[in-house]
Amino acid sequence: MSQINVAIDSDQIAPLGTKSNVEEWNWRANLKVGDKVDALDRCGTWYISTVIVAEERTDAKFPNLKIGFREYASNGDKSDAMGQYFGFSEKMDEHIGSFTVRI
Repeated sequence: MSQINVAIDSDQIAPLGTKSNVEEWNWRANLKVGDKVDALDRCGTWYISTVIVAEERTDAKFPNLKIGFREYASNGDKSDAMGQYFGFSEKMDEHIGSFTVRI
């Protein structure tokens, strides 16, 4: 795959909203504590994960999320303050932007 550089006002760049439906992305801005998401860890593996903290940031347009690579379930084999779960402990939690490709 080759790479090209273009000016920000180039006619090679599609106008905003013509390549994707903005409505399809709104769910990311509305993620809240307890929501389940698919998240990609640093090693490149996808997990069913849980939003542990959804931060509102004044310096960023979109919230930063603390993701727990675990799924809470009543029959989980581990537990923490939020309940029983399957997956990894809080040691593996990561802060990930809500609009990154990792969610």
